[in-house]
Amino acid sequence: MIRKVAASSGTIATLAGQPTNPDGSDPCCDGCFDPPECVRAFDLTTDPSDRLVIADRDRRMVERLRPSDPPPSCDDGDACTTDTVDPSTGCVHTPLGGVAGVTCSCAQPLAPAACSGEPVPPVVGRLFDRACHKAQLAAKAGQSRRGQRAWRHLLRDLHRAARRTGRAAHRRQLSADCAQAILQQLGVPRLSAAQ
Repeated sequence: MIRKVAASSGTIATLAGQPTNPDGSDPCCDGCFDPPECVRAFDLTTDPSDRLVIADRDRRMVERLRPSDPPPSCDDGDACTTDTVDPSTGCVHTPLGGVAGVTCSCAQPLAPAACSGEPVPPVVGRLFDRACHKAQLAAKAGQSRRGQRAWRHLLRDLHRAARRTGRAAHRRQLSADCAQAILQQLGVPRLSAAQ
């Protein structure tokens, strides 16, 4: 028998051979209650297609193992997120922070799909464009005083753009979905934390 143990949950899956009975005993040997004692696949080889083949002498059979499913692709198509797989929760899409996050957001127009037919308030667009310009300056200047000053100014502009977006939504000049999409692209909370 060949078993696979999931590290995250401790679940044991039988890949080849007969699985353990629910009572805890293993059918491959009498009186065995510790499944690793009963692994008896003596002969392993690969077939012409490079698949693993196991000779199970106790049961007088040959079994071919199927490869496990490949890990899921977590690419959400958003260049502004880092996509990873968490074994316990699945796909995790973490927005880029810092200057990289702003630069990435600036590569996209400030007109999310949720705003179709709704014009972005001009002042929000101007503040966003100014913040994008400051992001380029901050990226070039790095950690110097000039770079830190550009970073502070771009954060100020993004916070102002967020306030103006909230104000436009409150006055019903923007739908709630559109305002939420703009605020998500502005990314003010995650950027403030990444200083």
